[in-house]
Amino acid sequence: FLSLYLYLIFKKLSPFSKKWWTFGILLGFSLGAAISVKVIGFGILLLIWVWEILEEKFFSKNKKEMWSKAFFFLFLPFFLYFLFFAIHFLLLPEKCEKNCGWILEWERVFPGIQKMSEYSFILPKLNTPPPGNLIIKFFETQKLMLYDIAGTSFYYWQSPWYSWPFMIRPIEYFAEKVGEKTSYIYFFGNPLVWWFSFLGVIIYLYLITRNLILKFKMNLPSSFYSPNFRFLFLGYVIFFLSFSIVARFLLLYHYLAGLTFSIIISSVFFSEICQNFSKRLSNILFFGILFLIFLSFLYFSPLTYGFPISAKALKLKTWLPSWFY
Repeated sequence: FLSLYLYLIFKKLSPFSKKWWTFGILLGFSLGAAISVKVIGFGILLLIWVWEILEEKFFSKNKKEMWSKAFFFLFLPFFLYFLFFAIHFLLLPEKCEKNCGWILEWERVFPGIQKMSEYSFILPKLNTPPPGNLIIKFFETQKLMLYDIAGTSFYYWQSPWYSWPFMIRPIEYFAEKVGEKTSYIYFFGNPLVWWFSFLGVIIYLYLITRNLILKFKMNLPSSFYSPNFRFLFLGYVIFFLSFSIVARFLLLYHYLAGLTFSIIISSVFFSEICQNFSKRLSNILFFGILFLIFLSFLYFSPLTYGFPISAKALKLKTWLPSWFY
C-alpha cells in the first residue's frame, strides 16, 4: 500500500518535474520491494498497469513519458526483484539435503500438528540453488515458485477464495489447556468489519450497475463515478478475483489486501450515503456502527489474543459451524 500511496502522489505531478522523477524512482523501489516479499505484491503492479492503460491512456503519451513510466513501473521493480534473488543465491550457496528452512522449525514449535505437506517437497528445492549460472538459477527458481502456486495439496484450515468475504474458515495457530479453560490463537477478523465492508462493495456495485442498465436512473452522488472510486474497486477486484485461478490451497489471510480495499470502499460509500441524512442522524449512525464494531472486537478478542475461555464460551462465539472446528 506504500506503492499505491506513492503512485497516487506521482500521477498528480507534472511530468518530468523534479518531484515527478523523485516519486517515480521511489515508486519503482517500493514496487520492487512489494513483488519481492510475496507473490501478492504483483497485484499492486497489475493494478497500476491496468489503470495506466485504461484510465491514464498510457499508449497515447509521448514516447519519453511512456519509456519513463515503463522504467518506473516495470524495469526498476523487476531489476530489484532479480537483484534480491541474486543476493539470495550469493548468501546461500550450500545445498540443503533434507528438510530445510521453516519445516524443521514448524516441527519444533508445533510437534504433532499437521504441516503443509506441499511445502515439505517444494521448500528444500527453493533452499537449494539450482545448478547453472545466475540467469539459469533465477528462472529455475521462478519455475519452482509457479509449481507451488499450481499445487493441489490439502491443508485442514484452508478456505476457498469465494468464501473469504464471509470469513467462513479462520486459521488456528495455537491451542493450549489452561486449567479448565483453553487458550486459543486464531487468524480471525472482526465479523462485523468483514461483513459490513463486503456489503458496502456489493451495494455499490448494484447501484452503479443498475444505473448503467436501467432507463430509470437513481440520483447517486457524483463521487460514485469518480476515478478514485473506480481505482478502489479495480484494486478490490484484482486482489480478490485473481485468487480464483490459483490451484493450490488458499488461506483466509490471502484476502487481507482485498479486505483493505473493501473497507475503504464501504467507508466512503456509507459516508456519501449519510450526506443525505441530517447531521444528527448521520452522527447516530456513525457512532452506532463504530460502537457495534468495538463490542464485536471485545467479544471475539480472546480468540485472537489467546485469553483462556471455557468450552461454553467458545461455543457461544462460534456463530458459524465452520469457524473453530
